[in-house]
Amino acid sequence: MKCPSCGAEIGTSKTCDYCGATISADMLKEQEQLNKRGCPKCGSTNIEFKRENQGEIRGKNTKRIVHATVGYCKDCGYTWYPNEASGTPKKNNMIWWVLGWIFFFPAPVMVLIWRKKNTWDIKIKIAVTVVFWILIFALGSRNNNATTDTQTTTTDTQTTTAGTETTNTQVEETKETHLYDNAEIVDMMSGSGNNKIGTITVCHANKGDCTEDALSDWYTNYVKKNSDSKFHVIIYDDVAGKGVYANGVGFIQKDITLNKESDGTYSTGDDAGSTYYTVNDDGTLTAQMTMADESVIGPIKKQVDSIIPDEYKTSDMYMVDVAGADGKLECNLTLVSDTFESADLQNIAVDLGTQIKALDLGIQYFSIAFQKEDSTLAAISSIGDLSTQEPGEITTDTY
Repeated sequence: MKCPSCGAEIGTSKTCDYCGATISADMLKEQEQLNKRGCPKCGSTNIEFKRENQGEIRGKNTKRIVHATVGYCKDCGYTWYPNEASGTPKKNNMIWWVLGWIFFFPAPVMVLIWRKKNTWDIKIKIAVTVVFWILIFALGSRNNNATTDTQTTTTDTQTTTAGTETTNTQVEETKETHLYDNAEIVDMMSGSGNNKIGTITVCHANKGDCTEDALSDWYTNYVKKNSDSKFHVIIYDDVAGKGVYANGVGFIQKDITLNKESDGTYSTGDDAGSTYYTVNDDGTLTAQMTMADESVIGPIKKQVDSIIPDEYKTSDMYMVDVAGADGKLECNLTLVSDTFESADLQNIAVDLGTQIKALDLGIQYFSIAFQKEDSTLAAISSIGDLSTQEPGEITTDTY
């Protein structure tokens, strides 16, 4: 039952916990009797009763709110007024409204008009009477239309509310989407294209849809369930050549370059600008490192390249590779020359390391692969952190 004062649910309490209004014994008895009745239309006892505000009656110094109990059948949807003999609210009757106007206002006016014996002649009195009654009926019709409009507005409001509820229900029932809804498993073929050597999983999505939560869902509910595939990729539909890579052993690399192969599979490429995540036991992601993008790496490569002697750039194998987080970069050089067989490679590595350290480029791990023209590896020189160690600490292993 609802409180007749504020409309809050009150159950069988004798006072309203929300506004403090007193609930009479008659109201409780009425509620008990109503609960024993069934639906007048289908007889179901699965019904609900509510107290509705029907308006107010104003006195000279008082105001009283009028309430009525409304029944609602949860099985067939029928509504009725249990305390009305017909089960429906009483409607305004036009004839009683007209009679009320005739006897309480127009009639006395007519008496006053026709008692003026010497002021108006009969034609004027008839004309005034006709005009008066036209005005009376015009006002009556206007009042009746206003009542109808109010009822229509109420109905429209209820329809709009019902429509809103339907829309909300439809939204709640919208199917949940996942990054792997369009996933496919693609065969990896050998170099000759004759033998299957494994599979990879491929999904397609926009970059903005690959949030940490979405990637966690993808890894937990798809990658792990397809662990027999060699690796897994998500191809960005809105960023060419980029996507997400996972090998199924606890890490994800986002925004890495992905190259499409002739057999329909993909291989990883440049990782500039990509972010490495580790996957925790509960499936959540922890960002470990974001690689510097090309706008950072490009100028650093040019500065490193500028100090390399031209005699070591005589082959397509020559390379300056810079990668890593900004300020924590790795630099790997591949130098090519037949003179490396008899040269002091340790001294060359220390000299180049000294020049690169002086540039203060944020390079930590630094290595040089010395190769001959026939691709034979002559030596590898390296140091763990060029930014904190002295170049003389570079070590060289010859082959």
